[in-house]
Amino acid sequence: ISTAPDAPRTHWEQLYFPALEPLQFVAGETLSIDINTKSSEAGGTDIAWSFAAQAVKGKPRDRQMLSLTKGFIP
Repeated sequence: ISTAPDAPRTHWEQLYFPALEPLQFVAGETLSIDINTKSSEAGGTDIAWSFAAQAVKGKPRDRQMLSLTKGFIP
């Protein structure tokens, strides 16, 4: 099933997970992404996501945490 903009309509939605600003990386670091969802009939749906530069042996840095409930504000 495709959700491409030019594909036939389905009941599936397209989701977009923006970053607030570009992340900077140095050699050997990787991108760490976390996506969480919470959904109920009473409370609706919330999607939260975060991006971080992950050092080879170290803590994530330059983390951006965003959420639909918070209006994309970290």
